[in-house]
Amino acid sequence: MDIQSKRDLYSIYFLSNSGVVVIMSYLILLMQERGLDETQIGYIAAYSAIATLLSNTFFGRLSDLIGRRKFIIFGLLVSSISTFLFVIPLDYWGFTLARVFNGIALGVFPSSLVGVASDRGMKLGKLSAYGSIGWATGGLLGGYLQMYSDFNGCLSHLQYSTYCPSSLHSFLGRARVLNQ
Repeated sequence: MDIQSKRDLYSIYFLSNSGVVVIMSYLILLMQERGLDETQIGYIAAYSAIATLLSNTFFGRLSDLIGRRKFIIFGLLVSSISTFLFVIPLDYWGFTLARVFNGIALGVFPSSLVGVASDRGMKLGKLSAYGSIGWATGGLLGGYLQMYSDFNGCLSHLQYSTYCPSSLHSFLGRARVLNQ
C-alpha cells in the first residue's frame, strides 16, 4: 500500500471523528434551548451510544461477509445526511429519534474502515491515534466556536461547513483508496 493511500485512510478517520464532536458540542446547546433538561439529554446520549454500538457490531460483521467499501461509502453518506435532522426536532422524542438514527448511521462505517486498514497491513494503533486526534480537534474547534460565535443558526452552519464536507471529502475525494 502506498503512502498516499495510507494518508487517505487516516484522513477519513480523522475528519469523520472531528466532525462528529463539533456537531455534538452544539447539539447539547440546541437541546437546552428547546427546553430539554440535563437528564433528558443524558438519556438521549445513552440511546444514541447504544444505537452506535449495535449498529457498529451488526454492520461490521455484515461488511466482513459482503465487502467493506459499500459500508464505508454508505455509512459516511448516511451519517452526513443524518446530522441535518438535528435542526428539525422541537421536543424530547424528536431529538431521541434523530440521535438514534444518527447513532445507527455513525455505526455503519468505522469497523469497515478499520477492516480495510487491517487487510492492507496498516498499523491499527496509528489509525486509532488519528481518530483520537480527530475527536480532540473537534472538541477544541467546537469549544472555540461556542465561545466566539453567536449560537443562532450556528448549528446549521457547522453542519454544512464541518461534518458534511469532512464526510463528503472522505468518501468522494478519497474513495479511490477503497478501490485498490
